[in-house]
Amino acid sequence: MTPPRQISHYEVRERIGRDGPTEIYRARDLRLERDVALKLLRLEIMAQPDALERFRREARIASLVTHPHICTVHDSGEQDGRAFLVCELLDGRALDEMVKSEGALAPELIIDLGIQLADALLAAHRRGIVHANLKPSNVFITTDGHVKLLELGAAGAAASADQGSSH
Repeated sequence: MTPPRQISHYEVRERIGRDGPTEIYRARDLRLERDVALKLLRLEIMAQPDALERFRREARIASLVTHPHICTVHDSGEQDGRAFLVCELLDGRALDEMVKSEGALAPELIIDLGIQLADALLAAHRRGIVHANLKPSNVFITTDGHVKLLELGAAGAAASADQGSSH
């Protein structure tokens, strides 16, 4: 499938990946003059019942938490029948790719990454969000060693009644 050349004020540059129901592209935010990751809901997925509503819901959930160890959502919307989500563009690789290429990680690195990941999950939990798809491919390690939790939108919002009132 050929992507559109432009979605909203984002110039689509090159395909950089595929993640479940989305194709991911490097794009240029023409207003703020920065590169971003643009996720487009695949057309064949959009044809499925409730797919568009799930995508919208995931975008809303993903935008609820701002934290240094959670991938930032900048924008979402629809144009010309295409649903999109715009996130920060990350440089690095997913934890599963890192382990495949490097083998067993040093204990100090595992502890550091675990602390960063726990901090991200705590921030989400404080907002009543439980990441429902935590796996190594959703833990991204930037080139400078920072954890970025991906796919927070695939999370489930915890019912406020389950939060309890004894704080």
